[in-house]
Amino acid sequence: MVLSALGRVRNVGLLNASACPIAVDFGVGSLKVLQITNTDPSGLIAAAALETPLELVGDHAKRLAFQAQQLPRLIKGMAFKGKRAVCSIPASQMFCKHMQFAKTDGVSLETLVQTAVPQQLEVPENSLLLRHVEVAGATSPATGRTEVICLAAARELVSRLMASLRACKLEVVGIHPECLATIRAFKPASEKDEKPDRTTLYLDIGAGTTKAMIAHGSELVFAKTILVGGRHLDEAIARRHNASVDWAHESRLSAESLVPTETAPSAEFERKTPIDLSEQLETLTDEVAMCLRYHESLFPGRRVDRAILVGGECRHKPFAEHVARALRLPTHIADPMARVARSGTEPARNVDMNAPQPGWTVPFGLSLCPTDL
Repeated sequence: MVLSALGRVRNVGLLNASACPIAVDFGVGSLKVLQITNTDPSGLIAAAALETPLELVGDHAKRLAFQAQQLPRLIKGMAFKGKRAVCSIPASQMFCKHMQFAKTDGVSLETLVQTAVPQQLEVPENSLLLRHVEVAGATSPATGRTEVICLAAARELVSRLMASLRACKLEVVGIHPECLATIRAFKPASEKDEKPDRTTLYLDIGAGTTKAMIAHGSELVFAKTILVGGRHLDEAIARRHNASVDWAHESRLSAESLVPTETAPSAEFERKTPIDLSEQLETLTDEVAMCLRYHESLFPGRRVDRAILVGGECRHKPFAEHVARALRLPTHIADPMARVARSGTEPARNVDMNAPQPGWTVPFGLSLCPTDL
């Protein structure tokens, strides 16, 4: 595995640059707020983060209530420019599934999605907000059916997120799924790539979920949310040792390996609590392997060229290295924020923007997403 970040950019004179909307990421592990300039390269205006208390990580309702309550305090005095804002929809609370549709004369693909997804979830159509991505080049010549990535979120959830922003006197101009924000974060680099049609697996490994996305260049062709994240590893350790999740979390982050090794343990290792997450990590890597096989079934003969890891859990080196070895692909840990110019004096609350920040991929991508509300 190659641990890498794109070359870090320094201050390039951004005093008069226009500002992108304020990006708010309601993540499971933390609430993040970011604003950058609408320039090339982008420049940092301000960034702020608030870690989720561990006891709330697994309770989505209480976590969102906590984040909504804390958001005004988090952004106060941070020199964000303007009132326009975009936000993410947490992947753990989104429906994300590949479906196939036979196109019918006079019936749009959007209509087909709006009918099929509520039926799949057995809920009223008006209870959901839907978005879809038609997978380019995946229409079957034999059946004429079109591959579509269907995304849906409860209307009530989206209303709560928007109310949180409006309570801060922000104007909501965009709300996007995490998977689309992640792909958008890498679009500038993809378009400048020496191989612009490269097939890339993006793995966003977070506290609550792992998002697997495959793109042809900058076009999303596969997306799946895997319900395994850092929190699930901590809970497995806690159950095994009959201990608190807080203790398990600290033990995992201090461990040098997450699976037993065949070598004889050293005296120093024996003094530490042994960590064995073989079962949980195998579940995660098996799910990713199935994603790769599904992609190849859609595009026979077209294999994934590389993997890019992002998300806050990538900062834990043993976790990232284990996943990279299992993928058997050229693998990089990416930090899209490395492309953001900065002088070092910009306001940054609870985050060191001079250190690699793979967990800030979603808010960076949100900053570049369409303002379509």
